[in-house]
Amino acid sequence: MSKLLAEYLGTALLILLGDGVVANVALNKSKAQNAGWMVVATGWGWR
Repeated sequence: MSKLLAEYLGTALLILLGDGVVANVALNKSKAQNAGWMVVATGWGWR
């Protein structure tokens, strides 16, 4: 695998998982609704 492809896939994975955390906190019928900024910051910082 080339370095360029690996960098692209790694960045895409981080954005996908980070946006999933934000969506989970923001969506009305999710289990983490209104969980707060600490959950979002932990989700982004976990990686």
